[in-house]
Amino acid sequence: MNKLMTWISVARDYTVAHIDKLVHFLAGAVLCAYVLMFVGPLVAIGLTVVAAVLKEMTDSLDGGDVELLDIVATVAGGALTLCVYWAPQLWQFIHLSHGA
Repeated sequence: MNKLMTWISVARDYTVAHIDKLVHFLAGAVLCAYVLMFVGPLVAIGLTVVAAVLKEMTDSLDGGDVELLDIVATVAGGALTLCVYWAPQLWQFIHLSHGA
């Protein structure tokens, strides 16, 4: 029974960590998309990076865990938003460059 409780505890911690990274990823994607509606893509991804770093700095001041992977997950969400933003232009470039 003790081993089972250990496995349950490990699984719970593992799941919580992944949900945290998913939330960071989604926050980065939504923030970047929102800012992208008003300014250019470089400003949008720049503000996403700044927000991710400031959030981790806030965590450090509050005594929380500071994780580099939280910043990476947030920026990755913003990067995916930029990929979606640039996808039509890339598709048009590929389509036109092949003379179709």
